[in-house]
Amino acid sequence: SNVPYKEFEQLEEYREKAYGDNSTYGDKKRFYDFIATRDVFVKVIHSMKSNEIASSCLSVINEIKDDSNILDLGCNVGYSTSFYSKYFKKSQIVGFDISKKSILRANQLNPKNPNLQFFNSFEKIKDFRFDFVIDTQCLSDIDDPQIRSNTVNDMHKVLADDGILVSVSTLKNKDEAEHFIQTLNNEGFYLQKLLPVIFKSLDKWQGYTKLVFTKIDNEMIYNVSDFFEEMLISLDQKNHS
Repeated sequence: SNVPYKEFEQLEEYREKAYGDNSTYGDKKRFYDFIATRDVFVKVIHSMKSNEIASSCLSVINEIKDDSNILDLGCNVGYSTSFYSKYFKKSQIVGFDISKKSILRANQLNPKNPNLQFFNSFEKIKDFRFDFVIDTQCLSDIDDPQIRSNTVNDMHKVLADDGILVSVSTLKNKDEAEHFIQTLNNEGFYLQKLLPVIFKSLDKWQGYTKLVFTKIDNEMIYNVSDFFEEMLISLDQKNHS
């Protein structure tokens, strides 16, 4: 597949916008839509982000039991979703993403997987009931508060009453995390666990935050500022050792 060099330059432009300091949800969506247009882009980005994807997946599977209905929210072209479908063979896995191009590519990449389906319209999954909802850098990346609240509310509708929402999020600091937790609280989700996900990216160690929510309020209180302080110290030590 001979992809013109110009398209790789375009890919890099989209990537810089999507992961720049002032990036928006729209920038990330355009980046992932563009990736979905070419197999080679899917492979390039997958290899660049392989540690991050692997660390996120491993951190998620610790929270999930097989023989379940599982939703992967913001699944993109389905890298992680297809991994979950192979790992949890007795489960039914659904990948959901609003990008039509990504879902088209996900279906092309996973043609014969009996326990795996992909959708890009919430209408099609609104009557499903999931035991687990996985959110890997989807909810935390939505910068429009109304869209974020609506999406969290949709997840509350499709999650079983005793279900679990596992979020691996790109929260940069205490304020972002507290705001994120509050948004989920407002829609009836309560924090049960807060853990770091540490991985080596291309040039440095980075950290995501794993948050586990249920619909049951056990009134647990987390010290979010201590959590970030400890994670930043740990990353700092790794990056300077």
